[in-house]
Amino acid sequence: MSFLFIRFFTKLNMEENKEYEAHRSPQKKKIKRYCAFSLEWEDMFEHVKKVDSEHGKCILCNVNLIVKLEGKRAIENHCNSQKHKNNVRGLQSSKLLSTFFVTKFLRKKMSFLLLKW
Repeated sequence: MSFLFIRFFTKLNMEENKEYEAHRSPQKKKIKRYCAFSLEWEDMFEHVKKVDSEHGKCILCNVNLIVKLEGKRAIENHCNSQKHKNNVRGLQSSKLLSTFFVTKFLRKKMSFLLLKW
């Protein structure tokens, strides 16, 4: 008896579900709007450069960023990532290689001082 009741009950649920599906309005496709890389973002984020209209690149991390779908948020998400933060910290704590070389200005200054002496 209980088997018949369960079978009858599930059959009713299936019929109600079919009616619900038939009356439900079809969903419209969402229109995707693409973003283009803005040159203002290079000023806002110092390590990001434009590659083309849909892509940017973080020079510090050597990562290509796709701004086509998320726009500025893609760059912000990368800048808040742990990898980027570690690279920024590493850059701040290390010296530039150019500080170890003598420039033309220093060479002239040193030669002037040696001639004076």
